[in-house]
Amino acid sequence: MDLEAFIERVKEQAEDADRLVRSLRLPKTDRVLNVHRYAWDAYEAFLRKYYSDGKPRVFAISMNPGPYGAVQTGIPFTDKAMARQFLPNFGKLVKGPPAWARSERNEMSAGKLIAWSAEKFGGIEGLYRHMLLGMTAPIGILRAPKWTNVPLPALAGSEQNKVYDFIRRHAADEIRLAQPTGIFLLGDWAERVHEITLEADPALEAIPSVAVPHPAARITNEAKFAAWTAGFDLLQAKAERRSV
Repeated sequence: MDLEAFIERVKEQAEDADRLVRSLRLPKTDRVLNVHRYAWDAYEAFLRKYYSDGKPRVFAISMNPGPYGAVQTGIPFTDKAMARQFLPNFGKLVKGPPAWARSERNEMSAGKLIAWSAEKFGGIEGLYRHMLLGMTAPIGILRAPKWTNVPLPALAGSEQNKVYDFIRRHAADEIRLAQPTGIFLLGDWAERVHEITLEADPALEAIPSVAVPHPAARITNEAKFAAWTAGFDLLQAKAERRSV
């Protein structure tokens, strides 16, 4: 992975995300945030700390940032408590989110990924040695009055299409520059993102992919963990066969 090229390309994506935010037409109860706008420094510091070794990894695709996760930190599947552990200077890196959106609540999806990482890799840092958590749509949409998450699949069709167009402009480049050994699709939305990237760049079909449940899927953690392990192991096996 060429980390510098990856970071520069995601910076371009971050600037375009501002235009996406302005273009979305949402109900009056909703507010939309570009997490890269106020948390870019934390995201870049995270990338440089954990991915500067140049080693190939699996690229994971998931949903848009959640209210207690990346909306707070800019880092996928990481709440504030976790971010402070990963980046001791986290408080100086993040300029937001806006006061109305700030929270110290734990990110439940992150907790499930951590628990699985402990089983599979000996801890969350072991996960980062094997997997890059991509952010193909760095926008969080929160709904008043409790500022709950609005998943991208819940948007009106016209607004979903704007997000699809954004993904079409950026995700294929992001994946290509990550040079992944495989693509780990966490949930139905991730599968749709993958379809769009293949439309934009059919050559990416040569990278093996596997679909697994999203951390918020309504099945037991045991079933999720088993599916994640089977999916990851399958990608590793396919990568080994490709390298022979």
